[in-house]
Amino acid sequence: MTNSSSSTLSAIKNLYNNKCIQRSSLPHELINYLLTLESITFKNDSVCGNFSDNMKLLENDTLLKSIGFQLIKYFYSIDSTMSYVKKVVDNYSRAIIFSEVQTKGRGRAGRIWLSPPGGIWLSILWQVERKELLEILSLAVGVAVVNALKKLLLIDFKLKWPNDIMFLAKKIGGILIENMFKDDKVLSIIGIGLNVNNKMKFSGLQGVISLSEILGFNMPRNVILKAIALEVARILEKTSAEDIINLWRRMNLTIGRKIAVKINHLVVEGTVLDISPRGKLVIEDSKGKVWEISYGDVKYLEGIEYKRFSPHGTFR
Repeated sequence: MTNSSSSTLSAIKNLYNNKCIQRSSLPHELINYLLTLESITFKNDSVCGNFSDNMKLLENDTLLKSIGFQLIKYFYSIDSTMSYVKKVVDNYSRAIIFSEVQTKGRGRAGRIWLSPPGGIWLSILWQVERKELLEILSLAVGVAVVNALKKLLLIDFKLKWPNDIMFLAKKIGGILIENMFKDDKVLSIIGIGLNVNNKMKFSGLQGVISLSEILGFNMPRNVILKAIALEVARILEKTSAEDIINLWRRMNLTIGRKIAVKINHLVVEGTVLDISPRGKLVIEDSKGKVWEISYGDVKYLEGIEYKRFSPHGTFR
């Protein structure tokens, strides 16, 4: 795993706390990326942070508007950002909705998704022009989120098939996608949940973690949300399906591990060989049979700590 050095991480911490840092102490690629995100200024030989954790300010953000979002909406509390997007889907081709808290956040298969203060709970409405991406949309968005986090923090995050964002063996976030078909248009609602400054060690869930618990300091969420939106746009507008699959392969921690996947009433157990060009998980079972799986619940993945059910009966 490629991580920031301790001195670079200290400089990054100070920058994200809106201090001025010697330009030479920060990698050029980070400075350039934060310039793109309109989040820093220069003062003589120093780079000064201009970050905020007040997500309501993003409703008027020029970068989000330049991506083409026709609706940028903040809530302090909402039942579900995805449910809200469904109410306005007829009026927009691109929208981004985010909330401090979700009272009825949902994961895959309708499971409860805990959405306490301090995290990023957002939904993006995106009219998908490139139909070849539909089968791999969840993988594509996962690549976008990992790209955003790595560019901001210079730390490697990983992907677990089909839709989990991971740090080492722990889950830090997840993705849920629902497609809606209207005439000849495909509108995708992309739900992204990311543990940022919420403390997961008190959640009662096994194998989960937040960015602040990884870093040892709180992150301003606005720059993370903007980076995720930018990387989602870049992936969906400019990156080929073949490149997305190859990027996912490089970021994954699924291939080569033993796995058990439940598909309806069937459980497939074996070793993950690869991901197919169409995003299917390729598994060889103990009898040598090769399966290509497009959906299913991962009940077990070798080396992963995350478990969906907690001792207190809460699902995530």
